[in-house]
Amino acid sequence: GGPAEPSPPPAPVRVAPRASAAITRSLQAVDFPAGWTVRPGPWSPDGERLVAYAAETGAAGRLWIVDAESGRPIWDSGDVEVDPAREQAAAWMADGSLAIARRDGMFVDRQGAILDQPAGVDGQPRELFPDPLGQRLLVIGPDGAWIVQRGAAARFLAGWPPAGQAGWSWSRDGLRLALGRPDGHYAVIDALTGEAKRVAEGIERPDVEGMPKPRWLSDGRLLLTAAREIRYQDAARYDHRLVDPESADASSLVETLGIPQNPARPQAIDGAVSPDGRYLLYPEFAGPAPEAGAPAPQRATWLLDLEAGRLRSMPPLGSVSWSPTSDRFAIASASGIDLFDPEMGPVLELPMPPTRTRDLIWSPDGRWLLARDADAGLWLMATDGSAGPDRLAEGVDWRPAPTWSPDGDRIALSSATSDALDATPIGAAPRLVLMRIGKEALP
Repeated sequence: GGPAEPSPPPAPVRVAPRASAAITRSLQAVDFPAGWTVRPGPWSPDGERLVAYAAETGAAGRLWIVDAESGRPIWDSGDVEVDPAREQAAAWMADGSLAIARRDGMFVDRQGAILDQPAGVDGQPRELFPDPLGQRLLVIGPDGAWIVQRGAAARFLAGWPPAGQAGWSWSRDGLRLALGRPDGHYAVIDALTGEAKRVAEGIERPDVEGMPKPRWLSDGRLLLTAAREIRYQDAARYDHRLVDPESADASSLVETLGIPQNPARPQAIDGAVSPDGRYLLYPEFAGPAPEAGAPAPQRATWLLDLEAGRLRSMPPLGSVSWSPTSDRFAIASASGIDLFDPEMGPVLELPMPPTRTRDLIWSPDGRWLLARDADAGLWLMATDGSAGPDRLAEGVDWRPAPTWSPDGDRIALSSATSDALDATPIGAAPRLVLMRIGKEALP
C-alpha cells in the first residue's frame, strides 16, 4: 500500500513566459474535387505521406494517400463505409505499409499497391488499431474482432463485444490486450495465441456504449478505470481497482494511495495515466455531487509515481493532457494553460486570450501544443514559452482533430474559412490544409 502521509512536493516557481520568438507558418491546400469534405488522418512513420478521409455529399467515404511534400493525392481506396469522426479506418505500420478497414486489400504500400493479405478476417472491418510497435493490428467490426499481422493468419477473438462497446488497450510490448466488456468481465488476451484470461469482474451494463478502457501501468498491473462499474467489498462501495494480470490479485486504488474512500462515485480516469504508465493522477472528492448531474467537489489530486514509490498531493486539477514522453502534463485554466512537471508540480503558465480552451494536443516531440477554443479556433504555442500563443485558423473541424507529422514540424487540419487559407471562401466545404511551422527570433 501507499504511505500514510504523502511526501510534500518541492515548492515550484510558476513562470509566465515572455515570448522571444515568432511562430512562422506556411500553408498548402490539398486539392480534391469540388464538393468533397476532407479531413486529416494519420501520418506515415517517415512523415512523407498522410491519410486523408474524403467524402462527397450523399456518397460513401474514401481514404486517400497524400504526398506531404507536394500536397498531392496520389491514391484513393475506393468507397469505404466509415465515419472518421467515430472510427479509425486506417493505420500505418512500422514497415511503412498502410492498413485499411476493408476485408479485401487490407494492406497496401506507400503508393497504394496491394500487398500480401491475411487470411481469416470474416466480415467488414470498421476500425484498426496498431500495437505500440506497429507490428500487429486489432481489427474490429460489427461481426467480431481479430488480431492481424502481415504474413500470418488472422486470429479471431472469441467473445469480443460488438464494435463500439468494448474498452481495451495494448500493452507497451504489443503482446497483450486488456479488455473490458459490458457484461462486467475484464480479460487479458494473448496477442500471439488469441487466448483470453479473465482477470476481474464488475457490474453488468448491457446498455453501455464505449466502456472505459483498462490501462496498463509500468509495473505490469492493470488499472480498471471505470469506478462506476467495479464493486468493492459490497454493492454500496465503489472504487478503482489495480489488478495483476498474472495472478488476478486485485487491490483498492485508494487503499494503495492511503487516502480515504471517495464518498462520490468517481468518473472514469483512463486519461489520468501517463503514456508510459509510470504516473497516475487520482482526483479525491470532498463529498457527493450537490445535485443530480453536477460534478462532485474535488478536494485534491494525488500523483502516484509507481517507479519511485512516491505519492504527492497536488491542488484540484481538471482534465489533463500528458506529453507523449510523460515528462509533463497540461491543463486548461481560467487564465491560460498550465504545464506541470510530475516531480515538481506547476512550472509554466502559457497565457491565452480570454477564451475557453477545450482541447489540447501535444506534438510528438513535445515542443508544441495545439489548443482549440470555444469558437473552433486553433491556437499554437511553444511548450517552453518562447513563442505564441498564435491563432492559426478559425472554423477548424475537430472530427477528427488536426494531426501532427512525426517530427512535429507540420500540422494537417480541415478548415472551411479564409482564416486558414486565403483562397478558401467562408462557407465552402472543409478542405485539407497542410501547415509547416517553426520559430524565428524576434527583432
